[in-house]
Amino acid sequence: MDSSQKAANERASRTLIAYMSLETMFPDNDVRALAKAAGKGNVEKVKELVDKGIDVNATGTSGVTPLFWTMRNIEGFKILLKLGADPNIRFGDQGDQGSVMHWAVRSNDERFLEEALEHGGNPNLVAGQFDETPLIVAASPEGKSKASILLDRGADIDAQRLSGDTAIIVAARLGQFDLVYELLERGADFTIRNKNGRDLLDTIAFRRRTMDPDNELTRWMNKVIEWLDRRGAHLPR
Repeated sequence: MDSSQKAANERASRTLIAYMSLETMFPDNDVRALAKAAGKGNVEKVKELVDKGIDVNATGTSGVTPLFWTMRNIEGFKILLKLGADPNIRFGDQGDQGSVMHWAVRSNDERFLEEALEHGGNPNLVAGQFDETPLIVAASPEGKSKASILLDRGADIDAQRLSGDTAIIVAARLGQFDLVYELLERGADFTIRNKNGRDLLDTIAFRRRTMDPDNELTRWMNKVIEWLDRRGAHLPR
């Protein structure tokens, strides 16, 4: 491999996987063909390629597998899983860009997460830049509709990311108080502190200063505060 190719590979490895082209993601022609067929939902072509010996878990740039590329077509996604694709493979340097499980939480289509879980997806898999579980990813606005799915499948409600934040702390910091309320109702421990010594109460006290009083999420915040007050947990003044 010459120096220009090495430099190209290094640039590719630093590129966010979500923005890679198919060619960059899968330099190998056979693996690229499998990903392309699955991404188009061409089930028969996928079966044909796998029968020829192409590994459904073959890795491309930064360790990504065809299953990730296929998160644009549910039928292709399903057939790869049925043929043994592993949704728990971590990719990026040290898994710092996550896994299919983590990206499925960000998808607008809940079926990707549901299918991944049905085929061995680990709801407590730790990956990503912040060493977080899929449930912590679900604390974001685009992911919160998936929280119940993960909890119903055994996600640890009190799992902590690298910073010590739990899903409920992250949700409160992002103002997602409808999810905060759901997590409290499902037994989340609101006394856990992160590495900065802040718990849920501290986070709410900080976040409520910037909440729009007319926003629906502010009404949920007030319900959360009332829920905590009834249990003798009061916000710091």
